Amino acid sequence: GDNMGAAIDKIKTRDGFQNFTKELSLFTDKVKNIVEENDGSLIYAGGDDVMAFVPMGTALKCADELRLAFAETMAPVCKSQGITTLPTLSVGMAIVHHSEPLSNALDYARRAEKTAKNTDGKNAVAISQNKRSGAPIVVSGKMLPQLVKLLIHQFQKIKQVLNELK
Repeated sequence: GDNMGAAIDKIKTRDGFQNFTKELSLFTDKVKNIVEENDGSLIYAGGDDVMAFVPMGTALKCADELRLAFAETMAPVCKSQGITTLPTLSVGMAIVHHSEPLSNALDYARRAEKTAKNTDGKNAVAISQNKRSGAPIVVSGKMLPQLVKLLIHQFQKIKQVLNELK
């Protein structure tokens, strides 16, 4: 998550910290269902960290659903603790060839996450497309709801066209 350290620093009581970590744990509990509903496989979920393998056609939708679940879960406890800069979720994605070594794929995803976390104000996504030859193509920006919905719709249309060509 973005701004988690700043949020934690604003908590003044033991009960406040316990409530904060309880809500963070509730978010973690939601992650598996979100990933699986998007045809993905959850590798790790702990606190605000998530690692999953998700098909390209549902990856952005999954990222947006995780972002929304994080915001909905954390906002009430943050407000109750007087935290005005709410934590957000930034996502790094790597699109790789199926025979790409896993260590490379993880490195690409980590670099994409770092790019997302360097976006002003965060709450961002970075997608790195890594073909088997040539330099990676990286796009990044804020996860604006209208833009994300438009991109998800376009992914669904592309998926439909590809399925019809089979």
